[in-house]
Amino acid sequence: MTARLGRVAACLALALASARCADKIMAPVANAGTAVTVNMGSSVALDGRSSADPQGRPLAYDWSITVRPVLSQTSLNDAHIATPSFIPDMDGDYTIELVVSNGVLSSTPSKVTVSARKCSQAAPDITAAVAAPANPNTGNTVQLSATVHDADNDPACNLNQTFTLLWTAVARPGASAAALSDPAATSPTFVPDQIGTYQFSVVATDSTGLHSAPKFVTFKTTTCGSATPSITSATASSTTPNPGDTVNLVAVATDADNLAGCSLGQTLRFDWRVAGQPAGSSATLSDPTVSSPSITPDAIGTYVFVVTATDSTGKVSDPVAVKFTTTACGSAVPTITSATATPATPNIGTAVLLSATAADADNGTTCHRGQTLTLHWALVSRPATSSAFLDNPASASPSFTPDAVGTYQFSVTVSDGTGNTSPPTFVGVVVAPCGAAAVTFAAPAITAAFAEASIRRWRAESPLVRCSTSGRWPVRPAARQSRSRCRPERSSPSLPTWSGPTTSPSMPSTLEGNRQAPRPRCRRPPAAQLPSPSR
Repeated sequence: MTARLGRVAACLALALASARCADKIMAPVANAGTAVTVNMGSSVALDGRSSADPQGRPLAYDWSITVRPVLSQTSLNDAHIATPSFIPDMDGDYTIELVVSNGVLSSTPSKVTVSARKCSQAAPDITAAVAAPANPNTGNTVQLSATVHDADNDPACNLNQTFTLLWTAVARPGASAAALSDPAATSPTFVPDQIGTYQFSVVATDSTGLHSAPKFVTFKTTTCGSATPSITSATASSTTPNPGDTVNLVAVATDADNLAGCSLGQTLRFDWRVAGQPAGSSATLSDPTVSSPSITPDAIGTYVFVVTATDSTGKVSDPVAVKFTTTACGSAVPTITSATATPATPNIGTAVLLSATAADADNGTTCHRGQTLTLHWALVSRPATSSAFLDNPASASPSFTPDAVGTYQFSVTVSDGTGNTSPPTFVGVVVAPCGAAAVTFAAPAITAAFAEASIRRWRAESPLVRCSTSGRWPVRPAARQSRSRCRPERSSPSLPTWSGPTTSPSMPSTLEGNRQAPRPRCRRPPAAQLPSPSR
């Protein structure tokens, strides 16, 4: 008896505990899904997975068909799973009820209506309508398309009905004149011409004449295509070029329509114009329509250029100016700094070397032009009897050999290769005759008395005697004077040596030093050559 009372008490305690626990548990919520319309004979899939339990407890499902057309005998394939299905066997409405339980409490019923219809009674349904691209730029071609479903073409009916589409422009910017290429096409196109919102509707009609509800597609064009290009920089390769230097002008332009957000790929055309140049300059741009033309300044002064950029839609950027000022470099005339002849007073037959040095301010530390200087020599004048000439007039150091006495004059100029030539510089060379200078002697003076005394001394020392007093000179010894003619002795001594000049009229002019006398017959010398014998 006691044990039995204990079991009853335990059961009561458990019941009380369960009641208290149930008070704290919330009931789950059932969701049977949304209403659908299908063809009779088509499989209908129910979905209760949207049901939920506040405590997150697992749910148990309980489906049932509470309302059905008369004579319908269909049933659910599995009433206790989350996604059962059934096939309507009669046309009409079916009400399906779902109750879920968390093991403690059950939900209130959730109902869904399934409408079944006979084949050929289904109207087409547009499931999607899109525009590509979805965010077009002004000027881009947009293609519209729609996806249509007709239940009469499902396997349950398989009627293979066809359908047509009708597109209509519902809204567009006020100034837009864009029109659809073909409103009855499956995928018409159009080109938005204004920035703003465009909306189109599409209706499908099947081959039985049933119409779908309209489907709308809306999109908004970007600002791409409306941007004006701009010149971000315009520079010259040199701001202080020399005349004759090539200067490259460079312009950099940007267009927002070509950036990543738009990527229109518009082409840019440049327009360079000469806004100012020095007087007398005829320099022109190589190609004023490219981004980097070149120009060769030909005068000293300031050159000013203006450049604009035009995109493929005709929009023109603001003008940007670029300028440079040429220096005086390149205009300097070279000069001859020195010109010499070595030797300056040569003799006839002596080679003379001419040399010159030149300078050009364009090659100085300010300009650094590095111009090549070329010398040119010319023979200006020479003695009348001379035929001397320069060996190489284009050489920096030509030479010549004088062939006549007199003055030779030469000129030298220098050119810098740009057409500038220095004025001539002159060099003179004077050639004097060899031995033309008078010879002077110190005492004793050369006189007739001195010459005669020398002859007397020679007579006294010589074994020869005079042949007669007639002035003829002996040529034989005295022992042989008996012969009719005087002849020189074979062993006769040589004539005396005289190293002085023969300037006295009273001295024999035939006396020579240390040379054997010839052996002609002794003849009387001319009276003008022999002094009178002293007595």
